Amino acid sequence: MIEGTAETEFFWSELAAGRLLARRCTTCGETQAYPRRLCVRCGSEAAEWVALPVEATIYTFTEVAAPPSDRPYLTAPFTLAIVEFDGGHRMMGLVERATGAPLTIGQRVRFAPWRRAATVLPGFVPIGDVIRDKTGLPS
Repeated sequence: MIEGTAETEFFWSELAAGRLLARRCTTCGETQAYPRRLCVRCGSEAAEWVALPVEATIYTFTEVAAPPSDRPYLTAPFTLAIVEFDGGHRMMGLVERATGAPLTIGQRVRFAPWRRAATVLPGFVPIGDVIRDKTGLPS
């Protein structure tokens, strides 16, 4: 996962507020799902923030049995996926499931920020699942 920096703080603060944004290059039009200072296509620094769709499709995923030692907030097992938004933009995020139903490539998911204490990461849930927080309320 990408860690927050001064350049990416807006992305992370918007994510914490429940909004999923991307950077669109105003020189060539390339949209980057994760904030980067330079456009991956043309190298320009000129960009604007745009909202990403709230639904995507699982492009690929993996079940992680042991979290990285420097990421104690990631309790195993967890699911890490690359999702593809309509239009072809891809993003990595965590997928939570309310049921034990297996995930499948091609399955539709919706954006739901993944939260653990002060940590907020891009997250998704299978469409139809309702993930509840510790109070029992939908998150």
